[in-house]
Amino acid sequence: MRTLITLFCLLPFYAIANVNVVTSINPIHQITSTIMQGAGKPELLIKQQVSAHHFSFRPSHFTLIKNADLMIWIGSDFESGFQRLPDIMRKSTRQLELMKALGLKNKDGHIWYSPDLLPMIVDHISAALSDIDPTNKPLYQSNSKSLIDSIQTWADATNATITKAKPRYILDHDFLSHFEKDMGIKATAVLHDGHDQHSGIHELKTIEAALHESPVKCLLMNEPTASKLAKNFAAEFGLKIHNITLTSDNEQQSSGLIDSLNRLTSIMQECH
Repeated sequence: MRTLITLFCLLPFYAIANVNVVTSINPIHQITSTIMQGAGKPELLIKQQVSAHHFSFRPSHFTLIKNADLMIWIGSDFESGFQRLPDIMRKSTRQLELMKALGLKNKDGHIWYSPDLLPMIVDHISAALSDIDPTNKPLYQSNSKSLIDSIQTWADATNATITKAKPRYILDHDFLSHFEKDMGIKATAVLHDGHDQHSGIHELKTIEAALHESPVKCLLMNEPTASKLAKNFAAEFGLKIHNITLTSDNEQQSSGLIDSLNRLTSIMQECH
């Protein structure tokens, strides 16, 4: 009995975090939840059914933000309305704007698809959590290391899959530029830019000509619903529409980052 008590005392003890952490969108919530596992859970501001590009604050959001000790988001140009954050947050709230922390300017905000950027994102979030909750710093560091190892395993497997599959696809929305750069691939065409503006008539005709010359199999999207333009292209060229994100909010909430990334890999494999 005394031996069991001694062994129990040697086990690491982590306190339940007495901090309020708020994340903007689900991928960042997934990363933060994994890092905080065993100490607490962050709040999610923008639910899965709502586009971050067309988000507007509600009274319930103000309450979450005002109570936050740490607020984590992509960037003011990515989450619509977040320019108002300084007027809503307490001065004591720690802010982590990931695009700024990563030194990225005027680029694709979908940074969580990048095998190269993801470990840096994990490190930034872990450091911010450790600053506001130093008691659990060893836990955050341990969880972060495990997550980064899993990300590397996913990246290696995905690189092998893409090398073999050579996927052919177009994008409804420009959201995979970081992933494509890291993996050395490129969409045949993109129907909308990063701010949901579709290509002009001349560009659309160029896209149609490219698809006639080099047919593709898939149209990829990550917004809650496909645009009318995407549906028209899918019907005209016989493309299968794949939503990179899980369509059910409950399902997305229960899944982790690696599950979501593996979904992207599976879809790429289907588009060979």
